[in-house]
Parts: sequence; C-alpha cells; structure tokens
Amino acid sequence: MSEVFEVLSDREHTLKKAHIMVGSLAEEDYSTYINGKYTTLKVVPGLLVVAREICDNSVDEFIRSNKTASTKIKITMDAMSLTVEDNGRGIPIKRYVNEENKIDEWQPVLCWTQLRAGTSFTNHNIGPSSNGVGSSVANILSLVFKGETWDGDNYCKVTCSENMGNKNVHIEKKKHATGTKVYIEPDFERFGVVGFTPDHIAATKERITALSSVYPEITFTFNGEKIRTKKPKEYLEVYEKPFVSYEGNNYFFAIMPTELDEYYQQSYIDGLYVKNGGTHEAYISRELSYVLRDLIKKKHKIEMSPAEIKRGFFLCFNARFFPSLKFDSQTKDRLTNSEAEVKSYLGDVPFEKLAKEILNTPEIIEPIIEAKLAKQIAAEKRAITLEQKKMTKKYVEKHIPAKSKKVEDTILLLCEGDSAQGMLEKVRDLNKHGGYPMRGCVKNTYGIKDKEILENKELNDIMTILGLKFHMSAKEIKEELLYGKIGIMCDQDSDGAGHIAPLVLNFFSRWTELFTQKRVFLVTSPLYIFTKNKGKKNEERIYCYDKAEYERVRDQYKGWELRYIKGLGSLRPKEYRDVLDNTDRWLCVELDDMKALEIMFSDNVMERRKIMGI
Repeated sequence: MSEVFEVLSDREHTLKKAHIMVGSLAEEDYSTYINGKYTTLKVVPGLLVVAREICDNSVDEFIRSNKTASTKIKITMDAMSLTVEDNGRGIPIKRYVNEENKIDEWQPVLCWTQLRAGTSFTNHNIGPSSNGVGSSVANILSLVFKGETWDGDNYCKVTCSENMGNKNVHIEKKKHATGTKVYIEPDFERFGVVGFTPDHIAATKERITALSSVYPEITFTFNGEKIRTKKPKEYLEVYEKPFVSYEGNNYFFAIMPTELDEYYQQSYIDGLYVKNGGTHEAYISRELSYVLRDLIKKKHKIEMSPAEIKRGFFLCFNARFFPSLKFDSQTKDRLTNSEAEVKSYLGDVPFEKLAKEILNTPEIIEPIIEAKLAKQIAAEKRAITLEQKKMTKKYVEKHIPAKSKKVEDTILLLCEGDSAQGMLEKVRDLNKHGGYPMRGCVKNTYGIKDKEILENKELNDIMTILGLKFHMSAKEIKEELLYGKIGIMCDQDSDGAGHIAPLVLNFFSRWTELFTQKRVFLVTSPLYIFTKNKGKKNEERIYCYDKAEYERVRDQYKGWELRYIKGLGSLRPKEYRDVLDNTDRWLCVELDDMKALEIMFSDNVMERRKIMGI
C-alpha cells in the first residue's frame, strides 16, 4: 500500500488533529474543587480549552495595557454558546503586511483566523494566553464564530461558519468606545456532546472565580452575576478547611488537609487551571516536607520521608504576572518553568515558619502522622502474618508432644527449666501431657508490639506449639488450638510463683478467650512434704502447699521425714506424678485475676499498691 503525501492547511490540520491543540475530545471525569467542595464533573477537556481561549484574550488585554484597560469582562455561557465581552483597547484595526510571506490582511482578521498570529510570542510575555492555542483554533472548532472589535475610530466584524470554512469581514469607520466581543457556537458533535453541560458551565465559572482573586482590578460578570472579588484568605475560607497560608508578591498559596488520602494540588496561574501542577507546586511541597520531616522527628519521635508527609497535603496555589510561562503542551496542563525561575518569582518563602504552623495545626498534621502509623502497623501485620505462616511448619526442638489426637484431653505443661522438663518426661501420661521448658525469666510483654513477641524465641516457640496466632476469635481458639489446656509449672518460691508465672500469664492475656474458656491453670506443687516408710510399698506422703498449712499439721506428723521443696527439681518421681494427678489443687486463672495482673504490670502505681497491700 502506497503512502499518501499531503500538505495540510492550518485549518485542515486542526480539524484532523484537534486533540493535539486542545486535548481530549472525549467526555471524562474532571475532579476539582467547586465552591470549596471536592467535586467530580463530567466534561470534555478540549471543549473547556476552547472556552478558556476566548476568555483569556480579555485578561491578556488587561495585562498588556498595564492594568488600564479591559477592567470589565462579561461572560455569558449557555448550553449552545459562549460570549465574552471586554472594555479593552480593541484590536488595532489596521493592515498587517508581510511581503515575504505574502500576507496583507487586517490585524483582527489575522488574530481570529490565522494560527500563530498575535502579540504573545516574546520571551517575557505574561498572561494566560502566552503559549496558548489562540482564538483561531476556537474558531476552527466552532460552527459559528463572531468577533467584533472597536479601536475608538474603527469597527471590525469577522463572521465565520462551518469550522471557518466561510468567512466574512466588515470594516467601517466608527467612533465608539473601545472594546472586543467574541461569540462562538462550538462544533459540539466533534466533542461528542450536544452542548455546554451544567458541568462545563460550573468548571468555567470556577475558573473565572479564581481569576477574580488574582486580578481584583477586573470586574468579572458571569451569566449576569457579578463575581465578588475576594482577598486570598476569603478565597481560601470557601474550602471550609483549616489552612496555613502565605501571601507573596502577586501570588498566594495554602496547605490544607487532603480528603483524598493522597497529595492533591489545585493551581491557577494567570487564571489558567494547571490541573497537573508543575515545578511551582513540586518546589513548595518539597521544601515544606523536608522541614516538617525534622520537626516531626523531634516532636513526635517518628521517622517520616518527605513523600509520606507530602501525601497529606492539599496545596492551593493562585498566581498572576508569572513571567515567561512554559508548559508541557498547548493544553497547559503542567508548568515546566525551571526551579530557578520559580524561586525567582516566589522570592524568599518562610518555609521554616510555615512548617511550624502546619505542625501546630492538628487537622493537617494528625492525619499525616496517623497515616504513617497505620502504614507501620500494616507492615508489621504483613510481617507477622508471614512469620505466623512459618510457625505452622516450624519444629520446636525441646517440645515433648502429647500423643492423643483428642485435643481437649491434652495439656501443655510449661516447666521452669530443663530439670523440671526432664522429670516430666519420665512420669507424664504420654497421651495427655505435653511439655516445654522455659528458660529463666520470661520476657515481659506488657505494652510491647506483636512483632517483638515473635522475635523472642521462647514466646515464639510457645505460640507455635499451641497453634496460637494474634487476634484469634473465640471460635478460632476453640477450633485451632493444638492443646486443650495450658499448665504453668513454676517453683513455688518468689522467683517462680511470684515472678515467672505472672509474666507467662501476662503473655497469654493477649488471648482473653483462653481465660473465658478456662484453659489456663497454675500447676501448684507442695512447699513441704512429710514422708513415712520411704521407698516401701506402704509409703505415705502428706503435702503442704503453703507455710500456714504446714504450721497446722506439723505436730501430727512428728517422726515423719520432712522436706522443704525448693523447686520442682527437688520432687521425687512419685511426688511429681502426684502433682500432675492432683488437678484439684491447680488454680484455674480467670479474667478477674488477669485484671489484677494487668494493674500489677501497668504504670498505675496507686492501684498497684492497693493490690500489694502497701
């Protein structure tokens, strides 16, 4: 297939490649703030650009006249048309002659019908239309275009139709106040709509409102309504959010809390809605984030990256007279001026002062910190989930398992030391009793994170043996627990019963259902043992579990062997077996006991003294 070589006119090129000039020609979601409320509209971006180009010419006239002309701009927008009228100086009604390019035409005609015609091409041009697509593109993309201008002595009217396929020019001498008026009926079919929808009108009005805040010298009227000029803080108050703001020379910006769970910016530069931001907002948000990073670390002891801080910002930026505007495309969606140019325009912004204000504005800073903490918790949960998956496959070396397949008939005995475990292995019921030796002092888990528990080998082992996972429901505990009961076997001295046992109970307090289901027991062992006929078939043993019990009965057993049992390791095999069998002497730990235990481990000194009796 042979390729077709073509040379297109500006009109033909615009009609075939309109999206290059004005952006998308299809309806899409358009998220922005309307009257201070975050709103998602349905608009055709390219159609908004067409409307914008007509409005911007009037604002440009105000700027070019050094703020002396085009001080009144009237916009009328309905479903089928847009009209923009100003009291500017008018387009000079005189001939433009360029013999080299074979041009000889009236200047207004060229402005409205010729691409790349006008006064917006100097390096230092300022205004919303600089680097814009121009009225001629709006003309080509309209079924009807009417342009009228008065320069004080002359009048010019240019009427076009059928996408500038037809053109009529009328010039006459006419004394009249200066000004320009443009009327368009866009080619809506080309944009896939039947007209300007209420959303298109709302978006355009919002832009005019933004223009009024940076050009207070201009009186804007939109559909008969005078747009009240607002000072920066009045403009920002419409958002109904706490804000920290700064007003520089010809610009202002503010930081507010975002409601989108991510960074959001809304920029108007010389009235242009720069929807994708650019170097200006990137510079401001970055500098504030870097200062805040250090302030947050100092005050809240939290390490945060500038990106994490920025994520909590809604940056509102409004500026005028930005020199030599540069954008990424004709649609002006993103400012691309260098950072040096941005800094030169902004001047010395007091970022340190603003960051401190943000730090002291709870509505802004708290969601930022909460998001970081939530992120940390989520990361920890992922790590814990992964670790707990590993636990199910883990072999615990010193665990001696119960052989019964009936879980409810089994009990895991947590012994104090290897010696107690060794004796247990000799005398236990193989089907019923499982065992695990605890080494010395168990880690105090009061107030620590789940992650720290998993990092402790001893506690990790116990969880693995029992099949415990964090945040288990009552049903999950009942169905997934690998032992029916848990017995804490500590020496009855101050170190064992007084310290180690409470620490183990404190660890199990993370699963309150263990206590409501009556699964946790303190295995009590005797403190004193009277023995008669030691080693004989008729051997007798009397167990005293505390000193008071011993004092009551000692006179009854004079002549019997008396032993003080320092620890479980001091028990003889038969005595050890009796401890396992005498379950009536075991203490079932209930939630009321755990409440007292919690107080013992807490920072509540007064309550702790009451429990201890001091």
